[in-house]
Amino acid sequence: MDGRVTDLDTRTTQGMNGLKGNVQNVDQKAGQAQTVSHSRGRDVVILDQEVPEQNHFTMTAEKVRSIQIPTAPNWMEVYGCIG
Repeated sequence: MDGRVTDLDTRTTQGMNGLKGNVQNVDQKAGQAQTVSHSRGRDVVILDQEVPEQNHFTMTAEKVRSIQIPTAPNWMEVYGCIG
């Protein structure tokens, strides 16, 4: 009986150690992702500061164009859906 308990204890310890290692790997990768996201966020702020007029547009002229949109049955005929 002691042999089976010891074996179970050993396997449980190995499983827990493996799980701990997996959690540490995920935690490390999450930390790396957070570092990268903070870095990219700083890059965006810097770019926004360097190009302050990037979203200020002025309309110089406006043109209106008419287009004809075919009805649904016409589209079906054009694409051969109906004869």
